[in-house]
Amino acid sequence: MSQGAPVKESCLLQKDNVMIRVFSLAVLALVPFVGWPTLAAEDFTQDGKLGSISDTQLMMVGKDGKETTFTLAQSVKVMCDGRTCKFDDLKPGMKIRITTRTDDKQVVIRIEALESQGAFDGTHDGRLVSITENKVVMTGKNGKEHSHPLASYAKLTCDGQPCKWDEMKPGTKIRVTTKTEKTQWVVRIEAIDKQEMFNGTQDGKFVSNTESKVLLTDKDGKERTLNLSANTVVTCDGRICKIDDLKAGMRIRITALTGDIKSAIHIEALDKQEAFAVLN
Repeated sequence: MSQGAPVKESCLLQKDNVMIRVFSLAVLALVPFVGWPTLAAEDFTQDGKLGSISDTQLMMVGKDGKETTFTLAQSVKVMCDGRTCKFDDLKPGMKIRITTRTDDKQVVIRIEALESQGAFDGTHDGRLVSITENKVVMTGKNGKEHSHPLASYAKLTCDGQPCKWDEMKPGTKIRVTTKTEKTQWVVRIEAIDKQEMFNGTQDGKFVSNTESKVLLTDKDGKERTLNLSANTVVTCDGRICKIDDLKAGMRIRITALTGDIKSAIHIEALDKQEAFAVLN
């Protein structure tokens, strides 16, 4: 019996070890593995123009001209031209990109604003070389060729209209947006073939207006008429103003409604400033 006791104790220890291993494996199965980077199935950023902002809320005018109000998170991060800034540095009419919580798309956790920069970080222009369902090859402004992986959920537009990757032609001017500077997955491609500028934006000089129309001359001296709506945002030297504040001969930049280049959603006018606050 004295020789059997250690054997029994050893069996019990082995049994306990087995139980501990099983328990440990069960716990590990419940813990998400973080060793492999994963790409989110959806992009939670939105672009638009700043309408107004307070300590708790932000109103943004989207590309479709609609106003949307968001709640600001207590720890919201604010960037102006890639640098940390404050709410007071944000001006109505500024081009902004907001990032919302993944679990609540009405709560903003990050605001990126452009004043002197031409494009948001992670966005650059060039010409299309080739594109497949998972990769885009392009040349940058310096003429050098480079490629990006294309996210399966990437948004693609051709002249402001949703399109497919096989509808894009080599040599077309494109603007690509990557998820971040470090993660070069493309989440948006804007291609322009018939349009002269991205997002339906055009520059010219103000001629006149009515309650529903604005008349301008473009860079070639041709007169163009665009429709106005109650949602059209007008800024003078970067500040919100009224259409009646515009004077004949003022330099203006008009951003048209996505999918309708005849409807203005934003008119930027210059009087004392030499250059537009938001470049395209």
